[in-house]
Amino acid sequence: MSPDNRRMVGPRCARNHGAIQQFALPRHAITPESVAVTVNGIPRGLRATQRIDSDHCNRKRRWERMGKPDCLSESMVAELDAASRLTTEQQPLSYGDRRLRFEVSLPPQSVASICIEI
Repeated sequence: MSPDNRRMVGPRCARNHGAIQQFALPRHAITPESVAVTVNGIPRGLRATQRIDSDHCNRKRRWERMGKPDCLSESMVAELDAASRLTTEQQPLSYGDRRLRFEVSLPPQSVASICIEI
């Protein structure tokens, strides 16, 4: 939690998978955050990220961009389903001395799932 206990950027990790989340209590200010991660003592790995935020896995935003239709056609439903799917993105990392380093940017009210393949 931040010093004012109203917003949080926090990691959760298990084996080769982790998640970083950023959230704030209702009606409290929140800004984008950048999180630097270092994992020690592992062989070189690939890093893949899946996100849930305003630009990723966001069916509501796509519906709003459609004009908030009351009735949906089959193609609109398919488009909304596609907009709500998690996608995997490869992101840059650095590796040296058996240390894996990378940075994740988190917009407000978001979560990033990180998988390191060893």
